[in-house]
Amino acid sequence: VKQEHNISNNKMLLYDAANLAAFLYRLKNFFKPNYDEIVETIRLVAPYFDDFVLEPQEGNEEQIVLRWRQAGCEDIFNASQLSDGTLRFICLTTLLLQPHELQPATIIVDEPELGLHPYAITIFSEIVRQLSNEKQIIISTQSVELLNEFDVGRCHCR
Repeated sequence: VKQEHNISNNKMLLYDAANLAAFLYRLKNFFKPNYDEIVETIRLVAPYFDDFVLEPQEGNEEQIVLRWRQAGCEDIFNASQLSDGTLRFICLTTLLLQPHELQPATIIVDEPELGLHPYAITIFSEIVRQLSNEKQIIISTQSVELLNEFDVGRCHCR
């Protein structure tokens, strides 16, 4: 996620989100409503976040790196200047709010709550609840806080 990635590797979000910048670049250019929803959702959890700066690297147009701008500031920051929890939330939000035609039939997420602020867990849970009406979502967790966000009758605990 924090490294340069080939800009053309953007057809789907990779399992580890290594191509997050390239994928967001594609969404911004071809699926703008989804991209805007992702950015707005990130702002709920990180109000200091303004937008991504998604441009091919100077001198190497085939590569892109995840950069972002802070609200009210012209400075551009790298992904390494985000907390791990914020970066994880960005990845999860992108996974869940990408266009439906790009989503896999089943989404599997292992311990999504790790590093997330409690409010981010609430927002994540709301997105999962909405999407679960259309997609099968499998989440493994040991977090009581995350489970408390869901109707236990809809959860299959093992």
